Amino acid sequence: MLSMVPLPQLETTRLLVAAHENAHRLNRGYAGGSLVRLQRGVYIGVDDWNGATPWKRYGLSTQAVLLTHPAAVLSRLSAADAWGLPVLEIPQSIFIYGAGPGARTARAAT
Repeated sequence: MLSMVPLPQLETTRLLVAAHENAHRLNRGYAGGSLVRLQRGVYIGVDDWNGATPWKRYGLSTQAVLLTHPAAVLSRLSAADAWGLPVLEIPQSIFIYGAGPGARTARAAT
């Protein structure tokens, strides 16, 4: 659950560029198998991903969507999970609204 469980740090190309680092490091890590790409420009270490429970993976995937779509608002089961409300099973999609042009109301979880 997003609000209850500490999540590993996600790396984004936006943060690297802001820190004046080369974003190609993430692409090389992804190509070399040391990083998992959750969304375009959002990565996590493969050990963190493989060691995460299915609930943590859902939370990380949700966080990645929010990082790439800052105007998005979580809805349905995704919002319930983020607020720490009981959800009986892991949703198969990330539910969002207002992500901008071409956005869908549901995105498949990674």
